[in-house]
Amino acid sequence: MGENRALLARTGSTLENPLESARMHWNLVWVPLNSASHRRGSRSGHDARMKAKPAEIIERLHLAMNRHDLKAFLDCFDPSYRSEQPVHPNRGFGGREQVEKNWSALFEGIPDFHAELLSTATEGDTSWSEWHWTGTRANEAPLEMRGVTLFVVENGRIVSGRLYMEEVEEAGGDIDQTVRRLTEGTESAQRSHR
Repeated sequence: MGENRALLARTGSTLENPLESARMHWNLVWVPLNSASHRRGSRSGHDARMKAKPAEIIERLHLAMNRHDLKAFLDCFDPSYRSEQPVHPNRGFGGREQVEKNWSALFEGIPDFHAELLSTATEGDTSWSEWHWTGTRANEAPLEMRGVTLFVVENGRIVSGRLYMEEVEEAGGDIDQTVRRLTEGTESAQRSHR
């Protein structure tokens, strides 16, 4: 209590009304919870999202993936989102509706889907993220995917993405076979492997 009295004395406060004295000393502004500015709080969530940095959006995306929270996941994407997978050009699409279709199927079909965010870097409005996705599929080998996504974030939402996600290939060729296939073509590499 002696320390509190010393603090109160330094701030010019009295024991009768220490909050008012502290408010005056520190020039605090009190906003009642039922005030008009507090009621506009629903807008503050929108404002916070608009100011969110790309890394913050990627972390929200990551959390939504692991919670299987489709609504929170979709909230990370702009309605006019554009997706491309440069290694698989036919998989490109536009619109958040397709994101919803894809990820609702993933969450339903892989009930223990888990995303590990291994690394992330941001340059301007683009976030580069390295992922490891795992889960159990019905009547099939477990899901294991690794790769990188590049997401462009504007106004707190992902507006475009380039995905380089691939299923892990445990039984694939070693490095020598792969280089031979790349340099000689598929048929030559298969003949020299026999």
